[in-house]
Amino acid sequence: GEMRASIEWNAEGNEGYVGSNNDRAVFRDDTFRAIQRVRKAISEGASTANAERLLLAAISAARNWIKART
Repeated sequence: GEMRASIEWNAEGNEGYVGSNNDRAVFRDDTFRAIQRVRKAISEGASTANAERLLLAAISAARNWIKART
């Protein structure tokens, strides 16, 4: 659909880059990455306070992203 059509990529040598010009796709990717950071921290034995800090930072970043686009 719309998000799939927005995917852009390029490669040079051994490096490649993938991105999107669709705000929804970028938001979803950022959200996924934030969740992965929290999961990784927990799996590595992060304290509850540290996991909570990562989660709150992700929520704050999402709020800022939404405010900037509305």
